[in-house]
Amino acid sequence: MTLPTINIKLSALFAIALMGSTIGHGQSNAAAGVKNPIEAAGAFTYVHTNAPPGGCGCFSMYGFGGSGAYYYGPHFALVGDVSFVHTSNADNTAQGLSFTSYLFGARVPVPLHHAHIVPFGQILIGATHESGPFAHVPATNFQNDSEFSAAGGGGLDYRLTPHLTLRTFQVEYLLTRFSNGVNSRQNNLRLESGLAARF
Repeated sequence: MTLPTINIKLSALFAIALMGSTIGHGQSNAAAGVKNPIEAAGAFTYVHTNAPPGGCGCFSMYGFGGSGAYYYGPHFALVGDVSFVHTSNADNTAQGLSFTSYLFGARVPVPLHHAHIVPFGQILIGATHESGPFAHVPATNFQNDSEFSAAGGGGLDYRLTPHLTLRTFQVEYLLTRFSNGVNSRQNNLRLESGLAARF
């Protein structure tokens, strides 16, 4: 079974679990003071990556992301996250490279006395799919199209209304494990900013 197939099945299972949680935990969320437990977000995404083996050789990738979350209370949520980033000049080779990440995990919001400001931390795991001409350049030694990835970090939400939130920033360390003939590890920085709807 290939990793893309696993990703699709994981996405379907997450969607089913999220729907079940919406139905089964509506009353508990009301009791916990979570008026709008479901969140859908969209964001501009920036990734600073060291895809070449054996060092930084770093370059930037730009794109967009989307996520869904279900809040079980004011201090815990399950999260599903998909993002796509691309560059047309990876490592100054004039070759294109794209990353598509499928990540799932948990978020811990930290509501402050100021009701509009909510910092949060989260940890996500899943897989990243790479594609494009640079992925097949012999010098990169990439051998797999999809590999394990994980992200950890946090951000700051500013609640504009009960249903609309500005995700002012989200900063994460993004680990990818593409085989490169040296250490099969890429230490990436991921930045996001966008809007989230709660309902």
